[in-house]
Amino acid sequence: MLNVHLYPIGGDVITSRLDAIGELARKRGKSLVCGEAWLYKAGRGEMGGGVANAPGLFQRDVYSFWSPLDARFFRAVATQVERNGFLFCNFFWVRYLFGMIDYGPETAGLKPAVAFQQANQRAGQAMLRGELSPLGKAMQSMLAERSSRRRP
Repeated sequence: MLNVHLYPIGGDVITSRLDAIGELARKRGKSLVCGEAWLYKAGRGEMGGGVANAPGLFQRDVYSFWSPLDARFFRAVATQVERNGFLFCNFFWVRYLFGMIDYGPETAGLKPAVAFQQANQRAGQAMLRGELSPLGKAMQSMLAERSSRRRP
């Protein structure tokens, strides 16, 4: 089994590279999973060091204005993983399916830890109420559409 992590910042990662990985897996008789997928909000010049410890970069994800772009990313990845026979795809940062914070004068200058805390609080409260964020609703809609296409 091959486990692919998708954190693209540009280029053809979701298109031709996933097709190439799918073809390689088929040739080798391997199954595919996507253990992690999320859209980095970074420019190429920001990716020089290790990203795993980049709170300023991850802080960008807390803001709700990214939801339409993230929803497009979900759809693009879902199309590719279906086409290439992935067993499953795990989208990372699922808390944002429940809550994000709005960008504005009060939130623009937040330190990463404070921004994460606010987003976590909003997501936690929404989970308790059973509410989805706009991004969560987009994911729900996408999954419903794909599920209805599979039914006989």
